[in-house]
Amino acid sequence: MWGIDELLTYHYLEAEFFRCSDTRPEQYWSLSKRDQADAIWRALFVENTPVSEATRGIIAVLKAFHLPTDRPDLAEARSFFKAQTLEAHIHKVFQMAGVSTVVMTNDPLDPEEAAVWLNGVASDKQFCAVLRLDRILCNWTTHWQVLAGQGYRVDEQASGKSGWWTGTSACNPCTWRSRCRTPSNIRATLSAIDC
Repeated sequence: MWGIDELLTYHYLEAEFFRCSDTRPEQYWSLSKRDQADAIWRALFVENTPVSEATRGIIAVLKAFHLPTDRPDLAEARSFFKAQTLEAHIHKVFQMAGVSTVVMTNDPLDPEEAAVWLNGVASDKQFCAVLRLDRILCNWTTHWQVLAGQGYRVDEQASGKSGWWTGTSACNPCTWRSRCRTPSNIRATLSAIDC
């Protein structure tokens, strides 16, 4: 996520927005990212007190960068983020958080994410990637075909031949595409998950 618009349109805040707004989902999804962020800011931060964990996280980010949290618009926050280079901002955020690496989830069923990863991404040791499995496992009968279309070895029965987590590259815990081996079969995992 990069910039105030991306932070505000995080799915937890979107869900909260729909609970307290008269905006219909189809109206919201037709808006630009900037307009979505403005709508969320108005509904959750201007018209209501930000008390949820997700809204308090936004307030914490703004305060950490000495940005106002009581404005009716996002002009100053947008200006701040626009003035940052991505590399310098990442360095500053990591420094402020006292971390050297972070783990991010990656969903091969999300078309935007899949396009990035399938086209190749330069490795960055600061960002360890893990595969998000919930959507895959909770609807295997539909999603195995998406994975097969991306070149993974999978089958409809989630048999031992479905080694989609194995590949030609060496196992690297910080590379989503490494497809590390797992000792359990997907079918056993599916039976243990209440989807």
